Amino acid sequence: MSSPYAWLVLRTSHVRQSVLNWIMLILQASHTAAHAFRSLCNRCSAKLRRPATLLSLIEAAEAVLAPSAQPSAGAQSCTSGPALLSEDRVAIIEGLARIVAVLPPADAAAAGLRLSTPFIQRVQQTATATAGMLGSWICSVLRLT
Repeated sequence: MSSPYAWLVLRTSHVRQSVLNWIMLILQASHTAAHAFRSLCNRCSAKLRRPATLLSLIEAAEAVLAPSAQPSAGAQSCTSGPALLSEDRVAIIEGLARIVAVLPPADAAAAGLRLSTPFIQRVQQTATATAGMLGSWICSVLRLT
């Protein structure tokens, strides 16, 4: 994937999703694949900067980065989807962010929002769940006193 034509793989919409999923399905290769994806995005960002191309890459990455894809302790393989470490997730997001950075300002704003929305939603869900648990705990403590 380091050839001068590697960016063509990511510009071909029917190949994008299957390539990312196939590479990331192998837990042992996911670290290398995630970092190769980041490098490819860094080196080819100017050629991948069409909004439609970036949107397709973001959609493909969302499937790989989905919350259900969290690795379990000591995971050796992946049966229900890719299992990525935090460092590998960051590498994928950094690669996509590199492409966002070379977009025209109007397109960059929309792409940046699209890229960050799933993470913002997860933070909001976690905050809501934590607040609910904390509120229940405080109520139980107050009842005891």
